Amino acid sequence: MRKRFYPYLKNSKTQNSNTHILTVMVILVFIAYVAVLVKITLIKGTTLFRIVQNLQAGRAPLQAINLVPFQTIRDYIQFSSEMRFLRWFSNLAGNLFIFVPMGFYLPILFSSMRKFFRVLLVIMAVSISLEALQYLFGTGSTDIDDLLLNTLGGILGFGLFLWIARPGVASVKVMIRILALSLCFAVAGYTVAYREFGIYLGLATPREEVHGGENIPARPADLMGEVTGSGAGSFTLRRFGGGEEAAIVDVLLGPDTQCFDRQVSLQGHTQVIKYVPCSPNEPDDIPVNAVASVWGHWDSGRLVADIVWTIQPSSTQGMTMVKPAQTDTAELALPTGEPVLLGHVKSVTGDEVVITKIKQWKEGSKIFSTSTSIEQTFRLEPGTSFYKKRILRGGEEVYLLPGTRSDITERTEVRVWGLMQGDTCLAEVVCSIVLK
Repeated sequence: MRKRFYPYLKNSKTQNSNTHILTVMVILVFIAYVAVLVKITLIKGTTLFRIVQNLQAGRAPLQAINLVPFQTIRDYIQFSSEMRFLRWFSNLAGNLFIFVPMGFYLPILFSSMRKFFRVLLVIMAVSISLEALQYLFGTGSTDIDDLLLNTLGGILGFGLFLWIARPGVASVKVMIRILALSLCFAVAGYTVAYREFGIYLGLATPREEVHGGENIPARPADLMGEVTGSGAGSFTLRRFGGGEEAAIVDVLLGPDTQCFDRQVSLQGHTQVIKYVPCSPNEPDDIPVNAVASVWGHWDSGRLVADIVWTIQPSSTQGMTMVKPAQTDTAELALPTGEPVLLGHVKSVTGDEVVITKIKQWKEGSKIFSTSTSIEQTFRLEPGTSFYKKRILRGGEEVYLLPGTRSDITERTEVRVWGLMQGDTCLAEVVCSIVLK
């Protein structure tokens, strides 16, 4: 029955040279696939050397776990409208498709793996091992939904094997089809990985193009902040920073003030920044929550502006700004002091947010953290500012964009600056951390 179901096995003792060559090619491709699988699941955004350093020092940059089935899948479906389709689809379905090759490599290379339940058990064991190692190494979120998608992908791969190696198909044709299928997966996978995660996986480097910025000073701005109101020939700015630095400042516009609308977009791996000149009168209509940078001179506690650029809140939706970590004090526009609270969101009830605290420490520009079971609470206020920040594993590259209240969802890592009132923090600035 076994030979009848897999008739090409009858040639296993009399393989010709072509079959030998094809077999070696399949083995080499399988080894390459395993290496890619390890890179994507365990060493994404970092290096093996850094992982070893972290383990020796007892550090784990990211240790998060989800044991609620379909929770992550529901989250991705719920927020699908806020992401580009390819980014949303690759995040959700990537865990499925990355294990499809495992489903057809195992039975083609190992005769003992030509039974469904054996393949199922091995795929589940591999997936569980990778998820556990992610948690141990602190290089990814350990998620039961990943296990479910990995297993489903392996089942699909085994189904492909049964179709490719159906009765009557010669072993040479089986090998050729497996290699052709592997090539298709490799091309499609690399294309998506390069386009959507190229910088994160180390396949591409971030680039920046600036147009119309010749008049923008190279030195840091005299004032950076969030617009709180505007009037004739002036506007008010809430300075970025903590404590007294968060005060409201008046910015005066004169006839010689140069104003620019800063437009930022991401084209592939290139951040394109355009400074579009606008009339000094137009800043009167700057909406609240717009971000502005001002160069000028101080006069009686007010800043008389020489050059102003602003970026509208609406133009930042879906935008990613690439900035090196070493320059984030000047560019990221977050408070300079340490956050009052740091943790993963456990629940959101109205304006009250409960988090589970995480311990965090820095070494140079690198940030490391580990989860705890301690719960803390903060409250969102009418004037709370929201940001969204992405840190590549190891903390070497930082992405920042204005956020919204809707970013504060369960299991999201947040950093909160504000004032403690009893056991509750009144949030002035909330930054959600995007790690995936």
